Amino acid sequence: MKIHDPTNSNRPVALMLLLFFLLLLPILPEVSTYHSDEHYYTDSAVYMVQHNSFMTPYYTDGSLRTKKPILTYWLIIAGYSFLGINLFAARLPFLLAGCATLWLTYAMALKLFGKRRVAFLSAAILASNIQFMMLCLRATPDILQVLFMNVSLFGFMAIVFEKDFRHRNYILMYVGAALVVQTKGLLGVVVIGFIYAYYLIAGKKESPTGRITHWPVMVLAAAVALSWYGYMLVQHGGGALGGFYTDQIGGKISGSKLYILSNFKDYLLGVFRNFMPWSLFLAAGYIGCRKAVHDEVKQHRQAAVFIASWFGLLLAIFLGSSDCRTRYLVPAYPLLAILISGLFWRLMGIDANRKIWTGAGVLVLAFSGAVGLILLWIGSILQWRILAAGLILLGGSITAAYGWRRSRERFSPVVMGMVIMAVLAVPRGLVLPIFEFGPSKALSACILEAQPAGQPVTVWALRRANFLRQLYTLSQGRIMVRYFKRGDLPHHLDNRPLVVLSAAEKESYAADDYAIETCGAVFLAPPILTVWRAMISGDRSTVLESMQEPIFLARRKAGGP
Repeated sequence: MKIHDPTNSNRPVALMLLLFFLLLLPILPEVSTYHSDEHYYTDSAVYMVQHNSFMTPYYTDGSLRTKKPILTYWLIIAGYSFLGINLFAARLPFLLAGCATLWLTYAMALKLFGKRRVAFLSAAILASNIQFMMLCLRATPDILQVLFMNVSLFGFMAIVFEKDFRHRNYILMYVGAALVVQTKGLLGVVVIGFIYAYYLIAGKKESPTGRITHWPVMVLAAAVALSWYGYMLVQHGGGALGGFYTDQIGGKISGSKLYILSNFKDYLLGVFRNFMPWSLFLAAGYIGCRKAVHDEVKQHRQAAVFIASWFGLLLAIFLGSSDCRTRYLVPAYPLLAILISGLFWRLMGIDANRKIWTGAGVLVLAFSGAVGLILLWIGSILQWRILAAGLILLGGSITAAYGWRRSRERFSPVVMGMVIMAVLAVPRGLVLPIFEFGPSKALSACILEAQPAGQPVTVWALRRANFLRQLYTLSQGRIMVRYFKRGDLPHHLDNRPLVVLSAAEKESYAADDYAIETCGAVFLAPPILTVWRAMISGDRSTVLESMQEPIFLARRKAGGP
């Protein structure tokens, strides 16, 4: 049975991007999604704004921070300039970068496969990828690296695959790589190296100084890539970039190399997991229809080799790193989503696979609707935001089922992608902040309560908890956190004015000259039986109390020594 392209318009993908943006937008100010790396960038940007130092990143103690290039800090500073110093402003540029990456995925799929249904589904697959989604919610360089790497690859594809030699494509290829250098460092050089190696090995007749060389643009790109590094060398000397070398090379390779085998397993399993349920469907389809998969690869051999080569290069690079983090492979996700989409549509042309996908789609819709109903019940007892999340998921599932029934072959896979996206985003935006809460906002208010307006204050703590890392940005740079050495918490507080204490730490000593007050609570995973019994009985207070442990602030009493 023939499967039709959904539309000749770009409007559906624009609507998908709008939905992706609107689903994730309410999550931006939430501390529940805070990643421990974010404070390096958000805090440094606060310091840079307050000290009018827009070329040199610093730690909050005034020491140089040169582990990462400047571009990430500039985007956060731009957010602060327009919307004030807060998490929402810091993260908004990165969500916009994620939306741009989705559009770019759609455009690259059109170049590689020439079919709008493949392009549209490629964007939907990437939008429903949980790891990609999480990178869009963080004020870290990762999503910028993904965007700029693929901008460079997009320009290369236009030049080589479509013979489009307009200046803009050379700018995309070379300046895109230069922006990677200004975001993540040496990986920008890797992109250009890959482009030239692929161009030579893939059987092209021209020399590397032929069609993909454009000297004026290359000079411009080199200036963009090296400008900040040159400034740092002139202003601060060669030692200023020592942290950059350690972060890029020295700190990544250490110890026995047996971890490479473990890395290989973790990276492949991570990619498979993050692309579920699409990867699961392809695995099942390949087992039953190997010939269809092989035929699709042969028909689009150039695209398949290009995608596999890019993924293989990134995998090979990070296999050798002692620091295994599956997000390092996300720059390959846009092209992998395109390959998955192309194979998906080939498998959908087989009746047996179409029936499997229909069954899988029914399960996805049923799961989404069931989650919506459960959230409606929980929300009716606990909180209106949970109720709202249930209504959105249930309403979305019903709408998707109705639309699928009316135009099943046309829109069903994309609809499933959008449903999966909603299932991942809505609970994270409306539900998780209620449960995976942190004390940082309440603690910040307690600390600043008695301080003169604009006056900085130092607070001491024993552990390096994530919520403590949030205080500097949340207080707009007024709260400086300092740590006791582990095991060195004093039995009296001497002359230190403020100390953050956990419940266990509070009981470990007495402090007659200090008043200890509760300032927020950390989330605890409650016993499931306790929650179930409380929910059945409708006892809201028992549920909430079982999930939290208070955090305390010790403050010097007036008149103390």
